[in-house]
Amino acid sequence: MSRRFRWADLQVKRLEECRTDDHMKEALRTIPDSLEATYQTIIDNIAERDRSIARGILIPMCFSAAPLDLQTVADSVSLRSSRHVMDICTTSLLSTSGEEVRLAHFSVKEFLVSEDAVGNICRFSERAAKDHLAKKTVDCISCQTEELNQEMAAIKPFLAYASCHWQAYVAALVDINPQNADLGRKIDSLFTEPTVYFNWSRIADSYAITNDNQWNKLRSECKPAIDRATEMGLVGPVDTPVNQGADPLQSWKAMSWCPLKRAALEGRLKIVELLLRKNITISTELAKALIGLVKHDVEVEHALEGVLKALLDRGVLQDTARGPSESISEHIVSYAMTNRYSGLLILNIFLDWRDRGLVSVPITGDVMRCAVVFSSPAEEMLELLSRRSQEGFYISPTMFIDTGGLPMLFDGIAALARRRPAKLPLSDALLEGMAIKCDSATMDTLLQARPDIKVTEKILVAAAQNNLGVDMLKLLWPLREPGASITEDVLTSAAKSRSPIILKLLIDKLQPSVQLTETVMKSIIGNWECGLSMMKTILDDPRVTFEVSEPLISMAASTTQAPLEMLDLLVNNSETEVHITEDIVCAAAGNIIYSSSVLEYLSHLEARPLPVTEKVVMGAIRNPKTLEILFEKCPNAPITDRVSLGACSYADQMRLLLDKPHGVLPIEKMVEKLSNNYLDSCVVLDLLFERNILTVNEQLVETLAASYGPLNTLLNQRPDAPITVKVLLQAARNPRSIRL
Repeated sequence: MSRRFRWADLQVKRLEECRTDDHMKEALRTIPDSLEATYQTIIDNIAERDRSIARGILIPMCFSAAPLDLQTVADSVSLRSSRHVMDICTTSLLSTSGEEVRLAHFSVKEFLVSEDAVGNICRFSERAAKDHLAKKTVDCISCQTEELNQEMAAIKPFLAYASCHWQAYVAALVDINPQNADLGRKIDSLFTEPTVYFNWSRIADSYAITNDNQWNKLRSECKPAIDRATEMGLVGPVDTPVNQGADPLQSWKAMSWCPLKRAALEGRLKIVELLLRKNITISTELAKALIGLVKHDVEVEHALEGVLKALLDRGVLQDTARGPSESISEHIVSYAMTNRYSGLLILNIFLDWRDRGLVSVPITGDVMRCAVVFSSPAEEMLELLSRRSQEGFYISPTMFIDTGGLPMLFDGIAALARRRPAKLPLSDALLEGMAIKCDSATMDTLLQARPDIKVTEKILVAAAQNNLGVDMLKLLWPLREPGASITEDVLTSAAKSRSPIILKLLIDKLQPSVQLTETVMKSIIGNWECGLSMMKTILDDPRVTFEVSEPLISMAASTTQAPLEMLDLLVNNSETEVHITEDIVCAAAGNIIYSSSVLEYLSHLEARPLPVTEKVVMGAIRNPKTLEILFEKCPNAPITDRVSLGACSYADQMRLLLDKPHGVLPIEKMVEKLSNNYLDSCVVLDLLFERNILTVNEQLVETLAASYGPLNTLLNQRPDAPITVKVLLQAARNPRSIRL
């Protein structure tokens, strides 16, 4: 609704509220001439005693961090009933949908939020509103000094909202105003007051982690305050726990990062520097890890230098193998090379320090190896080293042997080949890798500098699959060794490439005719990127022939790239009648995207029903639509114990099986499998209870006891399930289960 229509709508609403003719005349005489004036009239009509309450309602409505309901809004201003929210602010400012409440129109916020709002209690600046919300949410949480249970928290809806969203309002302030030190102290108390932290962290987690009962947790099971403060990037709440003895090097869980490493990884550099300046032990190994993973914000690059300076002051960046030294350790420089986020900046800072006489920076063979093999972007790293290295950089002839093999990415190798082609350590494996992954211009530069390079058949095989197209093969073909020819391996490699042009080039060189083998054809059909265009290319070429076999039909039935078109091309170009076998149907059933349409296609190729065996049903078990089509096409499809066990991991598939006539299910084995907490385990258990297939006994409860989700489902279905000592022992393996 536009602003003009909004103004008209409000005038109609104003007139509708008139109870007498005199009221109507007065309303007509005093119609506001603008939308802003209309809103001001609405604000002026709020009772004097309610205006501060209205302000408390309208501020979160303008800057809500999540959808708000009437109960939460009412609780935020201590109203006795949620209906008072609309009584005070009226439908001119707010609208409701069920229990959810929002601003009635975007123009309401435009009117209320103003930098020139002095003297009008219901209007406010954005900064004032966010400051108000930060204080209000933090105050709400910090005053909860009594340990809450789930029932107590449930009657405090604004506390739930504040617990989940206070940090968004605090973050919006950018920094805490020095004149408002009280807010900073209260934020610290959210992490340092044990009961306060226990309350709000469980409330927040109960909304964020819905598959666990946070209210049954012990304090020791909650995420430590320092870990949570680090994740939020709050410097004060990290500083205070550390001063009180919290260990920033202690990981909360076995596979989790410690606060210091997490802060480095997430670019919380103020926290990283703060912790590095504390009286904690920083080992050389930890320093390497920090150098390898620290991220930085490009807008505050100086913060990264502060972190590096803190490490330098601790002496953990220096090479101390032979006593005190002002040389940065070779290992530290190498770790910097591996940092894809900040490696370039770290190296620049080290080299700046070198130029200022603070340190020396070794650019050794090992450092160069890391730059070539592990750095990203390698081109920029090598350019930096080339530009700022005082002695030039050394390339070890055993560079790639030392790394244990060639890297997955060839960016560094390509960059080195362009800059120092005569120095690049060559091997057959490296040349083959370059033929696949590098551009032809880089290879040409290398060939010009190294005329001794031999283009073998293996290099041709690699070039036929070049990531960038046909240019590499065009470059290398005239330079091939005598005897190097177009073999099945070369054609197969071309069939796997991203360019049909490569295969066409090879076929042209094999005149007058070409018989493609089954191996080559499988590669064409399995090429998800351009297999279809390759197939059309060879079918349009009268020189090319191949035999349509069962394995090719199976391959086409399983491909995820236009399988129906591919099947059509094969069937229509087969010299013999195509018979649908178990393997073909199995391949179709296992097609993760097009199984339904492929099965439908195959069912029309022959008059007889599709051969649906246990193997076929198992192939379809992951896709409910496929399974449904199989059962439609073959009502007598076998439902064996193996099929039942396979289906019990999936709710929709299990429902399909239970709707069909079936024998006795292998319940014990199914329950054992469901206890492994598959995604649909709880839904399947509910389904088995609905069909009265499960009998609740000690064995069932014991089997599910260590799996929180299935056990929770069981207890919801049968609250009176027997809890024996064996059940408790099993449940004790999982803290979430034992809490149930």
